Amino acid sequence: MGGHDVEDQQLTSEKVQEKVVLNEPAVTEVVEPSDEVARTSPGVWKGIALTSVCTLAGLIVSVTLSSVLISLPIIGEDLGIQEAQLQWLISAYSLSSGCLLILFGRLADLYGRRKVFIVGCVFQGAFALGGGFANDLLTISVLRGFQGIGAATTIPASLGILAHAFPPGQARSLAFATFSASQPLGGGVGFAIGGLLTQFASTTWRTMFYVTAALAVVCIAGALVFVEPDHPSTELDKRVDWLGAFFVTSGLVLIVFVLSDGEVAPQQWRTPYIIALLVIGVFFLALFILWQWYLERPSARNTMLPMIPAGIICNVIIGLVIGRVPAIFLISLGCFCTGIAGLLFALIDPDTTYWAFGFPASVITVLGADFVFAGGSLFIAKLALPHEQSLAGGLFQTMAQLGTAIGLSITTIVFDRVRRNQSVELGVVIDAVGSNAPPEAQLKAYRAAQWTVLGLGLFSCILAVIFLRGVGIVGGPPPEPPSPEEKSQNSQNTSVESSGQSPSK
Repeated sequence: MGGHDVEDQQLTSEKVQEKVVLNEPAVTEVVEPSDEVARTSPGVWKGIALTSVCTLAGLIVSVTLSSVLISLPIIGEDLGIQEAQLQWLISAYSLSSGCLLILFGRLADLYGRRKVFIVGCVFQGAFALGGGFANDLLTISVLRGFQGIGAATTIPASLGILAHAFPPGQARSLAFATFSASQPLGGGVGFAIGGLLTQFASTTWRTMFYVTAALAVVCIAGALVFVEPDHPSTELDKRVDWLGAFFVTSGLVLIVFVLSDGEVAPQQWRTPYIIALLVIGVFFLALFILWQWYLERPSARNTMLPMIPAGIICNVIIGLVIGRVPAIFLISLGCFCTGIAGLLFALIDPDTTYWAFGFPASVITVLGADFVFAGGSLFIAKLALPHEQSLAGGLFQTMAQLGTAIGLSITTIVFDRVRRNQSVELGVVIDAVGSNAPPEAQLKAYRAAQWTVLGLGLFSCILAVIFLRGVGIVGGPPPEPPSPEEKSQNSQNTSVESSGQSPSK
């Protein structure tokens, strides 16, 4: 006979079925089995507990950033740190947490997501506790850097745990939506609780470090009880691309450092070391891209307070609609909401009520963040292979961190330039940190920065509409695998087409 059969191959690493058509172009269809024990949704209560543990880990990351941010003036006064140097308490954490996500995502996929998750929680708790006892800038900055390693470990591991525990469907949509809500929720909780503890607790700003350490202990206990033990990886290629990890991590560290320090350097962006580090960082990233192209060339594969209730409500909405609405609408709507929040902040009138501009802007900001992160996380989980879930999640979070750094740098430049120019027009030459800038100049600078946010949000919305067409629904159940009769019919049709004959009626 001139036909060709369709043969089914079993991949032992994740026990997924691949349908390969002989003598045809390399086409691989991956079907995740719904009856596989490892891919069956956990029970309701265990699923809630598992999602809560991962969400708490994400909450700790945001709480740590926002609580320290609101406590910076008190920390500087208590430890005698100059205002221009206080940003290191934020930068040290952001550098390590944002630039090591890809590496630890790969390690989680290879050596066990539960193990890596617990190690990350240990880093978060131990170095947060140490930070609570620090008494100088160098010590607390170093400890914050090591604490950021814990964040870079727990986030991709959490995404991998959720993707592996919940097969595609409504349960996975709710789990990812809840995890995505941890970022805006953590920001609101960190600002609120961090501010209260700094003001009223006897240990002031140190109290929040102790609270973070306690939350990390809760995460460790939850992981030991509710996260399934790691199974030995059966992936054939267990190599770690250490050279690529060095290139991408070094490049991102240098670029994020430049973006965070460019405005406070002695000569700002004209400072020689800022220019040199930026060039070196871009060079390292270019080397990383070339190195990945070299490795992959033999084969190709297709592959604040209002924020708290708003984040909870938004989480419910996303869980209900993400399995029915295409990702392009969710992500583009999230970008649009972010822009509208910037518009409201840009138009804010200090003399009017908070409910007119500030409250709706805070709520819409959460809506935008939740739509983008939930939709993006589910899209990555759907696109990535089962044994690459943590790596893909780490890559997504890395791009999010880098985008945040770039956006913050752009708006900071706009703010500083407008504040300086407006102050000069009012006859005031501001100092290095702008503490003597007139209120009118500061208000115009804030408005200019928020107009920039509007532009960035709308630009992102346009990019989403252009490049996410055809993505479809990312939160729904997987398509039903073909029945044996359909497989047989497809095999017969393939055989007839290969022989050049017309299918029989």
